[in-house]
Amino acid sequence: MEQRRRLPKILCLHGSGTNIDIFQIQSRKLRGYLKDHFRFVFVNAPFSSPPGPGVLPFFDSDDDFFAWIPQRRRSRKPLARRIDLGKEEKEANEGLERALLETDEYDAPFVGVMGFSQGAGMAASLLLRAQQARNRGEESYWSNLQFGILFNGTADCLEWQAHRSSQQLKEDLIRVPTVQVHGLLDPWLNNGRLMLDRFFDRDSVRLIEFNGGHHLIPDEDGTRKLAEAIKEVSS
Repeated sequence: MEQRRRLPKILCLHGSGTNIDIFQIQSRKLRGYLKDHFRFVFVNAPFSSPPGPGVLPFFDSDDDFFAWIPQRRRSRKPLARRIDLGKEEKEANEGLERALLETDEYDAPFVGVMGFSQGAGMAASLLLRAQQARNRGEESYWSNLQFGILFNGTADCLEWQAHRSSQQLKEDLIRVPTVQVHGLLDPWLNNGRLMLDRFFDRDSVRLIEFNGGHHLIPDEDGTRKLAEAIKEVSS
């Protein structure tokens, strides 16, 4: 057990309307290929949420489900949403830090972050924070992040950058190495492609596409190749 705690840590961020348990099940096969290389730490998002698409009836309706952005964003008019983004980002980041403190995982920094769907957007926002801190020559909790693993991402959390000018967004393209996975049958595929095109330097991205929907790669061969790509990007 002590030897495993010394492995480099990857922070794992679930999708909207799900929770730790669901993401652990979704990623079990992939983690099996990487168990000797990394330790995976899962946390719940800070905002309560109704269950996401496809969650019921496979998981208990009495379970608690969470999201990285609050439900109130969906009901606000566009101007009000823009005004509220700064508060929303602060609440999400503070909620993440509280979750890490509660799991006794706040001591040693993470080397990587893995996210699914809305959690991929949250992961991308952490990679951007890490990059910005390093560019300023600052030390921060997230400045040790070296890579990301993003599945079927949506850019909800990156809307926190919407106040920035086009020039600022271009200068802040995420250059931290990532493996990004897109299911070609995912109904939200365009969201993942938009996130990639708008917020990432393509030279830093290893893009993997598979013939599937809004889920992780299901087959053994595809999962094994994904694990190899992650090891390469993290080295």
